[in-house]
Amino acid sequence: MNSNNINDLQNFFSTLYITKTTENSKISNENFQYFPQSIQIFINHTGEIFPLTVEVFSSIEYVKFLIQNSYQMNLLQINLSFGGKVLRNETTLYDNNIGNHSTLNLFVKYT
Repeated sequence: MNSNNINDLQNFFSTLYITKTTENSKISNENFQYFPQSIQIFINHTGEIFPLTVEVFSSIEYVKFLIQNSYQMNLLQINLSFGGKVLRNETTLYDNNIGNHSTLNLFVKYT
């Protein structure tokens, strides 16, 4: 998937509203929920926890890139896990059910 498609998806989902209809099929304002565009996640590395603000459809590779730039870590050595599962670069936070205030575990792979 190229970056234009990803941007299109991010724009689409940032304005997506989930609606619930009432018994008589009328929709009221209270039935709308905003799908968040940005979320805050936490990265746990050797007991030190630091926050990152990212898009909900950010790729794991992009999250690793942000960590590299913010904390001077080698991108090729960064691995992330969530819920006991190592996260693949080509998946997104959304794909892995990672939401607002989730904590990812960072471990460094030495070669």
